[in-house]
Amino acid sequence: MPDMTLFPDTNIFVHYSPIENWSFAVELPVAITICLSTINELDKVKYSASSNAAKRRVQAIVKKFGKTGPLVFNKILFEFYIPPDLTSISAAQLLDKDDNDDILIASVISYQQNHPGKKVSIVSADLGMQLKCKTRDIQVIIPDEKYLIEEDDAAQKEIKKLATELNHLKNLQPKLNLSFDNGKSFIHFDMHEPWKTMEDEIQQEMLLIKEKHPLEKPDEKKENQSLLNFSFYPKTPEKVDKYNAAMETFYWDYEIYLRQRMDFDYKQKLTLVLNIELCNEGTTPAKDGHIYLHFPNGFTLVEEKDYYGKGIEPRPPDPASFEMAPYDLSHLLGANYFPNLPDINFGGFSIEETNSYDVNDQFTTINHHFCRPIRPLYVLFDTFEAAQSFEISYEVTAANIADKLTGTLSVVLNKILDVIEEG
Repeated sequence: MPDMTLFPDTNIFVHYSPIENWSFAVELPVAITICLSTINELDKVKYSASSNAAKRRVQAIVKKFGKTGPLVFNKILFEFYIPPDLTSISAAQLLDKDDNDDILIASVISYQQNHPGKKVSIVSADLGMQLKCKTRDIQVIIPDEKYLIEEDDAAQKEIKKLATELNHLKNLQPKLNLSFDNGKSFIHFDMHEPWKTMEDEIQQEMLLIKEKHPLEKPDEKKENQSLLNFSFYPKTPEKVDKYNAAMETFYWDYEIYLRQRMDFDYKQKLTLVLNIELCNEGTTPAKDGHIYLHFPNGFTLVEEKDYYGKGIEPRPPDPASFEMAPYDLSHLLGANYFPNLPDINFGGFSIEETNSYDVNDQFTTINHHFCRPIRPLYVLFDTFEAAQSFEISYEVTAANIADKLTGTLSVVLNKILDVIEEG
């Protein structure tokens, strides 16, 4: 005779491999008892299971249980139990006669009452069932997860297979990301209010220049001049007048240069330099791409070669050019006589001004795990008051990506007012 009678709940037949093949069922003398409530549930589930595979599995079980004669599977006896009226048991145990779990528990209690001395267990993975059985001193066997059946039917398996292949193909594509050189889609700038008055600074600088490069005076005439104090480069009044005239022109030019330089410094404090780069975070190179950036109005946008220059510092006149000193060629040592090559645009990069600015750039290849910087872009505000934060919208396309990359970059400006402290 079996040592134990097992009452599986409905889910054991729906989601697990046949219970007669479980190791504990084979090793111990057990019988499998099926209640009428479980049969009724299986009749419903065979049409309403969550997958076609589960439906077919339950339909096969119901058909197997419908055979006549003793039901023995893998040497395990299956029997059915139809309890008498469960109303009194349900009321005594505070069980709901309309709840399937409660009906199974009431049926097991009824079986125990009619078969005193028999060991009984409910087999269930349902936590609610486990808690209800614990309060009523009914043993519960929790099935090992290794008996749980994957619910994928053929169609679901095909869908998973196609999804896996699609993800694989996506992983073989470039994965582009446009950002500032800080790796983020936003960047902060602090802008200090520039000083607008510069006359005192210019005059101070001019005093220093005139001290460093003073006007010359003619040599004093000396009687009985001998060969010992003879000069090959005499400072005659005629030479000195010409030299000093050239020096006055130098002073004028240097003051203009100072004004240009200070104007440049003023403009520079109203300028933001944007370094934007396109990175390929994918596993394959991006090829034949186009980058489009749209800037709003409210400032001037240029590239480095067109940025406002501070001018070339003038050189003072050389006394040697006026036969007042020997030529000094030391300043030419180390000079670079090779001409500077112009910035050649091989195609693709442009800044087009309308009411706003459109920037276009192209690339041939960006290898995976590499970044390609766009040329530095100079944003120049006319005044400190006009400076403000703004956004840049962008689109990036490439020959070997399906969808274009779109988004925005944010420039956040923190304006700092310079306050004069009174003594």
